[in-house]
Amino acid sequence: MSYILVVDDNQGIRRLFNEMLVEMGYQVVNTTCGEEALQQILLEKPRLVLLDVKMPGLGGLNTLRILSILDYKIPIIVMSAYTESASIRQAFSEGLITEYIEKPFDLKEVIIRIANLLEGNREGLALA
Repeated sequence: MSYILVVDDNQGIRRLFNEMLVEMGYQVVNTTCGEEALQQILLEKPRLVLLDVKMPGLGGLNTLRILSILDYKIPIIVMSAYTESASIRQAFSEGLITEYIEKPFDLKEVIIRIANLLEGNREGLALA
C-alpha cells in the first residue's frame, strides 16, 4: 500500500488532512505520536509524512532524529506553531528539517508542497 502518513495529536488536523488528501486521490494513515509513526514507517514505508513537532510521548523532532539514524529517505513535512523555538532552529541547522509549514497553515500552500514533493519522489510509485 502506498500512502501518506499524518502524525498529529490534534484530531481536527488529522481529520482535515485525511479529507483533503483522500479528495486528492491519496490513501492516508493517521497516527497520534512519534512511537506510532515509527511503527507505521517500519511496517511499510509511506510516500510522504506530515509530522507535528509537539506531541505527547515521542515528539516530532525526536522522531526525525530516529529516522535520520535509521537513514530513512522519506519526504517529511514538519508542522508546528512554534517556529521561533530553539529546538526547531537547531533541527534546521542539523539538517533534520528540510520541509516546514507553520501552523496555522494555508491549505493551498500545503497542497502545492505535497504535490511538489511527491512529483520529485516518484521512484515508480503511482497515486494511491
